[in-house]
Amino acid sequence: VELKDIAAEDLNAFLSILYPRRYHADEERTVKDWSGILRMAYLWKFPDIRSLAVEKLRDLAPPVERLVLARQYDIPSWLETARSELYTREEPLNISEAQRLDIEDVVKIFTTREAALTATVESLRQPLEPRGSGERSVRSLLRRPQEDGMDHRPPCLRGV
Repeated sequence: VELKDIAAEDLNAFLSILYPRRYHADEERTVKDWSGILRMAYLWKFPDIRSLAVEKLRDLAPPVERLVLARQYDIPSWLETARSELYTREEPLNISEAQRLDIEDVVKIFTTREAALTATVESLRQPLEPRGSGERSVRSLLRRPQEDGMDHRPPCLRGV
């Protein structure tokens, strides 16, 4: 039997859910396996298996993969959480990740990261002035403990 546009490994992964080798043992499956299972369940309208795949992939798949799958298989609950993980991770999207994503997601991710960076830079540009007094130099800021009573200076400058 030939199934058009169905990869053999996707079909095998899907069938392993329908006909498990061991009924009470949870087989180790990869993101690729669960993605194939999700694809088959979505195409062939198996809502319970689709829900199982969504549940497994939620914790297993990285955020870029979850965004791709969310768009392909209508999983709106993943959109904001996966984007949020990408907003807050240390490294920006790389080219191969951005090419996999929908342009809307790429723009939202970069716009949010840019806004956070701009807010950080703006907060650093604020003049170093205590409440109600004149200018304060960086040197004097480093020499004295902060208004909150905590000494935030580097250890090498404490006691100076």
